[in-house]
Amino acid sequence: MPFIHLPTLPLLSTFGTSRRHSFSRLRSFHLSPDGVKALNLEAGHIQQTPSTPSRSSPAEPGPHVPPKPVDHTKTTPPPPPRAINGSVPIPKIFFFVLAILSSVLFVVTILATFGGAQAGPPVFKSILDEVAETNPGIVLLGENVDIDIDEPSVGIRWSILACGTDYVLSGSAGVHGSKTCGLPAFPLLIFVDGDTEPTASYNPAGIPFDRQKGERRNIQNLVQFDSDHVLDVHNDYLYPFDSYRLSSTLRATSLSSNESIPIKKLATIEITSAFVVTTVDVESYSTGAPWQNQSSEDTQSPSRDIDMYIQRPAESRAIALVLFAIGWFLTHICVGYVIMARGSQRLGPS
Repeated sequence: MPFIHLPTLPLLSTFGTSRRHSFSRLRSFHLSPDGVKALNLEAGHIQQTPSTPSRSSPAEPGPHVPPKPVDHTKTTPPPPPRAINGSVPIPKIFFFVLAILSSVLFVVTILATFGGAQAGPPVFKSILDEVAETNPGIVLLGENVDIDIDEPSVGIRWSILACGTDYVLSGSAGVHGSKTCGLPAFPLLIFVDGDTEPTASYNPAGIPFDRQKGERRNIQNLVQFDSDHVLDVHNDYLYPFDSYRLSSTLRATSLSSNESIPIKKLATIEITSAFVVTTVDVESYSTGAPWQNQSSEDTQSPSRDIDMYIQRPAESRAIALVLFAIGWFLTHICVGYVIMARGSQRLGPS
């Protein structure tokens, strides 16, 4: 649109207020930006107007510029962490990796404790060597002790052995690492806790030979037997500080002559899966026993008693106490959170 020049009229200078309103009305015409600027100069008002067209008139279409294609292969790197109070915050992935490394280290440490568990001498070697040196004869070893508090009972698997040159069967020496102990050279009957019927029988004639080495084979069912005992568990409510005591008596007789043969040693393993067993054996005898078919108190039948003291190991007690403390600690935290939430006035989550 061409530029419109309006001459200055005396009447417009007289009325200042009307003059400003008049120029405001003139802006409503379809004028070019240069024309609007000229009118503003004439009115004494220097006002910059945007170069964009007004809302009342649509803008002339310009040349079409196609949008730039977006490259999806390029990823925008994340902004660097901003310092808070002069320190850079630690990323969360660091704590995640630290937790994984700690868990792996813990598992490896636990597994490493089992390394070299069998490096030392056999459990019963020192006991057998002592018997062979000081008091040779028949030995019964409890190689397995099954303690069941819920039953309640104690199951012991005994092995029939002998120590000393006169008592060991030829070709059977070397059990449990002891070169002077092996299988008995004569048949036996074993009685447990005063039973009239033998709990186990042993006959060296049934022990087979190794044809290549010429040594006796140690067949477990031929030289081992099980005995079950009732356990008094009136202290089980003291868990994990509960302890138990079990006493048992065993005697051996000759299979051929039915004569009593003294047992020189009774012993069991000390550590089970959940308990520690301490054993003390005592040499004893009985008089007028039913199996002797005599009522005379002068007749003595030799026997061997064993006292077993059963308790939980210190590690099991410590773990039980830690779990007990953690359970109550978390319970008190939950109760505290509930009390704080009920006493809070704010509506947000707590």
